[in-house]
Amino acid sequence: HAPVAAAADEFETGGDYGRLVYYRASAVFRTVDRVYDGAFERALERYTRAQRFRHPGPSALLDEIEREGGSSLRSVLEAALFERATIDFRAALDADGGATITKRGDLVLPVDVSVTDANGGTRTLEWDGRGTRFAVPRGDADLVEAVVDPGHRVLVDENLLDNYACRAPGGAPRTSVIALYGWQLLASGIL
Repeated sequence: HAPVAAAADEFETGGDYGRLVYYRASAVFRTVDRVYDGAFERALERYTRAQRFRHPGPSALLDEIEREGGSSLRSVLEAALFERATIDFRAALDADGGATITKRGDLVLPVDVSVTDANGGTRTLEWDGRGTRFAVPRGDADLVEAVVDPGHRVLVDENLLDNYACRAPGGAPRTSVIALYGWQLLASGIL
């Protein structure tokens, strides 16, 4: 598949063009705006004021984005738009009572991870998204639930249904809770 910023003749079909240029680009822009606390929207405002009545190329927008959100935000957008980089987080509970969050794909986005232990204690950690694994050790008790991106900021995650893992007090996975999480995503319009 072609990246979002490809020439029109590089797309396989008109549908492929529409999905990538309109839907994926929108999801990428909304994701970076959520993850980087409004930096994309502020940069876009400055860009439109500075470039009105001109014919700018993509670098003009990327320069404004870098000014607003730094070089890491620019790198994320370049990878997502020009290289078609992807990201897919997955939560899993470990046998030792901890949790492991894994990431597939080339995008590097910071993400929150929320965990709950068997005593009902919760904590939220931030993973910078570098590397492919993030280990969450058990605290005072075994972890029974792990949620990647509980605020649903990363809209370009390839599979949102594997962002949640839970274990019943006896140690068995709670399939009904995982199914409910999927329905909640669907009902909220994220899927």
